[in-house]
Amino acid sequence: MTSRAPTAVAAPLPGVVDWVIGLDRVGTTVAEGEKLFSIDTRQQQAELLIRKAQLASAQASLARLKNM
Repeated sequence: MTSRAPTAVAAPLPGVVDWVIGLDRVGTTVAEGEKLFSIDTRQQQAELLIRKAQLASAQASLARLKNM
């Protein structure tokens, strides 16, 4: 018999939850690895684009300096 003790879950990053498993599933058993919720990743995607732009700028500056 499998234990049915409640288990705490948490997201690895802070953010807005944009999807949660259906309320009809509350109290039911879920499969290992089954998606229970998802976090809106728009903020992280925007930050990634900024970091990539900063990297490209730094690489271009380095290339200019090497060519002096």
